[in-house]
Amino acid sequence: MLVDGGAVSSWIGEGPATMLEKKIRQTASFLEGPLGEIVKADGKVKLTLNMDGIELEHNFKVSKGLNYDIIMGIDLQIKFGLILNNRELTWTSWADITHPYYPELINETYTVEAIAAIGGLRDADEYQKDEITRIIDELIPPPTDTLPAANIKPHKIDVEGHGPIRQKYRKIPYNLQMAAHAEIDKLLKEDIITESKSPWCSCPVIVPKPDGRIRFCIDYRKVNEITKKDAYLVHDMDLILDNLRNAEFLSTIDLSQAYHQIPMDEDSKEITAFIVQGKGLFEYKRMPYGLTNAPATFQRAMDQLFGPT
Repeated sequence: MLVDGGAVSSWIGEGPATMLEKKIRQTASFLEGPLGEIVKADGKVKLTLNMDGIELEHNFKVSKGLNYDIIMGIDLQIKFGLILNNRELTWTSWADITHPYYPELINETYTVEAIAAIGGLRDADEYQKDEITRIIDELIPPPTDTLPAANIKPHKIDVEGHGPIRQKYRKIPYNLQMAAHAEIDKLLKEDIITESKSPWCSCPVIVPKPDGRIRFCIDYRKVNEITKKDAYLVHDMDLILDNLRNAEFLSTIDLSQAYHQIPMDEDSKEITAFIVQGKGLFEYKRMPYGLTNAPATFQRAMDQLFGPT
C-alpha cells in the first residue's frame, strides 16, 4: 500500500477489488501519476477497513493501471486521522498507535515548465488596465431595469395532454408577506413574470435567508409528476474536472438569474402559474426554478452556445 500525500482520493487495483468480491460501480475519474501519466478509473467500490481497531467504510476508485494494490489518498488519511512524522519516519492513527513507514522516492527530476510559466507572469500596467476597462465597457451593456431574454429555443413543458392542476392555496406567514410582495414587484419590473388568467395554479414556498432576505420558490411537484422527462445529460462535477485537467487557462462567467434568461414556450407559460396572497395570479415569461426539465434545458443551451464540454 502506498500512502500518497498528493492524491486527493484513494484507489485500489482491479485485481484486489475483484478478489474481495465487491460490486464495482461505474465512475468517471482519472489519477495523474508522478511522471504525468494519466490513470483512468474502471469503476468505484465501497470497502470496510479496520486500522488499529478503528473500522469504517470508504469508497475507492478502481483501476487496473495502478502500480500498487492500494493508494491511500488524503480523503482516507483524514478519515483515519493519520499523522506522519517525517523526522522519525513514523505514522500515528486515531488509536494513538505509532508505526514505522518507509518513504519511496518516485523520481528525482521534476518538470518545471509550468512553474516557470506562472513565475513569468506580472501585474498589468496602467495602459493595459485602461485597455481592459475600455473593452469591458464596449462589450458589456450597462445594467437595465429589465432582464434581457436570451435568443435561444424556449423551454417547453410537455404534460402529455393532462388537464390543469390547481393546488390548494397555502397561506404565506404574515412576517414574510411584505417580502413576498416585494419579490413579485421585482419580477414584474424585470419582465420575468406577468399577470395571468391560467386554470393552472401552483403555490409559492417562501424561505427566509439568514441576512433577512427571502428565497422565493414555486412548488411545481404536481406539475413535474405529469411532465414528460427530458433525458439530456446534465454534467456532474467529476466529468467537468476530468475535462479541465489539461487546461492552462480557466475563465468563469457568473450569469445573473441564469434560468430567468431563458424564454418560456408560449403554450407552456400558463402551466407555470402561481398565486400570491394579496397580489394575485401570475405566470412566468421566463423559465422558473423548480421545473423538472429546467436543468436539462439550461445545459442544452450552454452546449449550444459554447459547444459540448
